[in-house]
Amino acid sequence: MAVKYRQNEQWNSTTYRKLKREAQSISAWLAHLGVGVGDAVILPSRRTPNLCAQLLGIQWSGAHYVFIDDEYPLQRQQLICTEAGARIGIYDGSQPDSTELPITWHRIPVSLPEPDYHSAGQDPELPA
Repeated sequence: MAVKYRQNEQWNSTTYRKLKREAQSISAWLAHLGVGVGDAVILPSRRTPNLCAQLLGIQWSGAHYVFIDDEYPLQRQQLICTEAGARIGIYDGSQPDSTELPITWHRIPVSLPEPDYHSAGQDPELPA
């Protein structure tokens, strides 16, 4: 078991195999969006069951993540995006309240395509 989380009053878990598959799919999807080495990707600071896969997917794409809290004043959120050089933000669930930021929000598709390992140039090894 890689991740254990509580959702709707029920405990769930994710295996390393599923976590790896989801992270690789997110990485391939980000590459399709043009995200690459050195890019910053904005993430809302709320916790979701898929957060680990999102963090790994961003890192495997060569980018880095920057958290933004919806509770921050708008000017501070804009400054963080500008200073980080971010052009996109990703989320699952409901769209963040921060729609006035200098980035484009992308909702992670519910069903991501299987990653093409050869074109992505990566296949990180994780235990099954």
